[in-house]
Amino acid sequence: MTRDTVGMDIGFIQTLDNVCSEINEAAGDRRLISSVHVPPRIYDFVATAKSRQHLSRGNPLLLLGLDLVRDEDLAPGQFKIL
Repeated sequence: MTRDTVGMDIGFIQTLDNVCSEINEAAGDRRLISSVHVPPRIYDFVATAKSRQHLSRGNPLLLLGLDLVRDEDLAPGQFKIL
């Protein structure tokens, strides 16, 4: 495991933890959420972990049951739930 991979794993875990907290808060407010927008590096990390065959069939990339959206405007560690 390289230093870059370890950093990505930690960054992914921190971002995922923050996303989960925001989703829980939204659920408490009874807000409906359909997607999670993440920076390209996080999106690519998840896409690599998922089956490329699954994605090549046109199926959406999902994380926590929500559409995962690559958002070029987000910096590392940032996210949006919509």
